[in-house]
Amino acid sequence: MTPAQRQRIRDRHRDALQRHGWHPNALYWSTTTVQETCFAVLAEAGLRPGDRLLDVGCGFGDLAAFLGRQGHDIDYTGI
Repeated sequence: MTPAQRQRIRDRHRDALQRHGWHPNALYWSTTTVQETCFAVLAEAGLRPGDRLLDVGCGFGDLAAFLGRQGHDIDYTGI
């Protein structure tokens, strides 16, 4: 990736965050409902207590909060 490409990506995400604040729209989710629907599908993947989940590209870590509200007791790492 070139420095110019990196800068475009940084600018795009900075601008989205300034426009939407700490909201799923800043991460290009169309709605909170769409985000939570996708999370619900992931939650049905057979997670068991103590499982480890690596969320690459976790954004604000909303998946961790969602899984916690659903009662999943897992070791979550978001990067």
